[in-house]
Amino acid sequence: MASDAAPSGVEPEPYRVAVVGAGGVGGYYAARLANTPGFEVHCVCRGATLEAIKLWGLRVTSIGGNTTARHATPLPALAHTLCRLAWRAPRPTPRT
Repeated sequence: MASDAAPSGVEPEPYRVAVVGAGGVGGYYAARLANTPGFEVHCVCRGATLEAIKLWGLRVTSIGGNTTARHATPLPALAHTLCRLAWRAPRPTPRT
């Protein structure tokens, strides 16, 4: 039976996670994963979100505790182990 453990003295490769849509939900998961050992997190975002992460890191304020993920980087998703998609549902169109 093969073992997934790294050989003694060798650091295991981190899980490379791309979070597409780093808003409220995606940003929460990205920050939590970025602060977990063994995960390398990249956020695919644009505009104001992109600029905010570049300047201040990915900050989360929640009832479960506040955190800032300084190493959640806003980069394109390339060759990641896991991709977490998060986006807002469109507003329903009112019926007339």
